[in-house]
Amino acid sequence: MVRCHVIDAANEHIKVKGRGEKRRWTLVYPTAEEPVTPPFYSRLPGINIADLLRFVGGRTSFLDTFTHVLERHVKTEPDPRELLACVVAFGTNMGLWKMAEVSGMSYTALSLTARNYLRPETLRAANDAITNAIAALSAFHLYDIHDEIHPSSDGQRFETQIDTFNARHSPKYFGLEKGVSACTLVANNVPINAKIIGTHEHESYFVFDLLYNNTSDIKPNRHSTDMHGTNQVNFWILHTFGYGFAPRYKDLHKKTEKLIGFEHPNHYSNDFLIKPARKVNEEIIAIEWPNIQRVMASLAQKDTSQATIVRKLSSYLRQNQTKKALRELDNICRSIF
Repeated sequence: MVRCHVIDAANEHIKVKGRGEKRRWTLVYPTAEEPVTPPFYSRLPGINIADLLRFVGGRTSFLDTFTHVLERHVKTEPDPRELLACVVAFGTNMGLWKMAEVSGMSYTALSLTARNYLRPETLRAANDAITNAIAALSAFHLYDIHDEIHPSSDGQRFETQIDTFNARHSPKYFGLEKGVSACTLVANNVPINAKIIGTHEHESYFVFDLLYNNTSDIKPNRHSTDMHGTNQVNFWILHTFGYGFAPRYKDLHKKTEKLIGFEHPNHYSNDFLIKPARKVNEEIIAIEWPNIQRVMASLAQKDTSQATIVRKLSSYLRQNQTKKALRELDNICRSIF
């Protein structure tokens, strides 16, 4: 069906050149460049960031999620102004000392508020409160693609001011300094999950963890990444848990040269513009199926993370059978994609 659409020029996104053995296909990319900032946003008046946060707090009550680290043993309520100041100070990388100078608040009070109320658990709860409120708006689904919530994830590098556990050297991004990589999962322009990793770690190890550990009400259907989000197991793992994986390949033509099928390549006609390069190894999948099920069950029960499994499989010898079977299943899903 795909082949027929391409040859009959029914697929407007693919262009075929040449004849016979010299026949080649390429993707048709849009030529018109979209404006970086649509004119609509330039008409909106600018407002103060503090006013915006207070408005969001009134609509979502996200400030209520910042509970004291000692929980019920503390009866005093936090100062909303200090909470917002701490959030902005850390979110903009301004720091508490600079925030105290520009806001007129006490550095001691800001530092105490940050230590008592800002931690990963409360920040995640606050983000979920805002995210869920946005998802309830009718405008949220205007960004759906083919009636599906189609998020993407990518990493951003940030230089660290202190030497943290994840901080690593990366001359490309930080020169002689250290930094971290923030992998963020964004759906319909809403950040729904994030994870801080070292710049030495591969982003593809954390794609499934970002999706599966998402605690917001936004439940994605299909997920995209750039080339850094692809490896030899992500297609299969995401397929197992009901996610569609749609990476953005830099050279799609080269990827189609490694397709696999359930018949020998000679079974397919030479007239096929796109055809499998080899036959699927069904035997190794059948033999290793119990081990594969155990690996998937461990991920489902959150007994381990995707990053841990990928590292362990990668550390084995090349002839490890479970790794081969997982790679074969991944190749099937990739070929279908």
